[in-house]
Amino acid sequence: MKSIILLISSILLAVFLVGCSSTSNTQDITTDELKDMLSKDYQFIDIRTDEEYNAGHIEEFDQNIDYYQFKDNHDLLENLDQTKPTVIICRSGNRSGQAKKLLSELGFKEVYNVTGGISSWDGKLVK
Repeated sequence: MKSIILLISSILLAVFLVGCSSTSNTQDITTDELKDMLSKDYQFIDIRTDEEYNAGHIEEFDQNIDYYQFKDNHDLLENLDQTKPTVIICRSGNRSGQAKKLLSELGFKEVYNVTGGISSWDGKLVK
């Protein structure tokens, strides 16, 4: 009887550990860290509205997918590579923080959120 309880406990523990371990890696980064990443082969996605994006964006963030649209319509993400490191930015870091969690839940393997957003960026913006 004790060996059966031990076996069941071991199985439950294994299931719990597998369920808790995540295959995705998410991280908050600063704009200084972002500067070092811009030359890497990452997906750079600005998740602000079209109006915000068109007012000025970081050149490498050549994809604009409005967070308010994709949070309810995941089809907007279908052309993205879930295995490629993805860096997301918004105005202040709030939306991109929420998007970081959502992208991780959708299976993106490596997601970076720029804390402080574009408001904390001190580099060049393009229109």
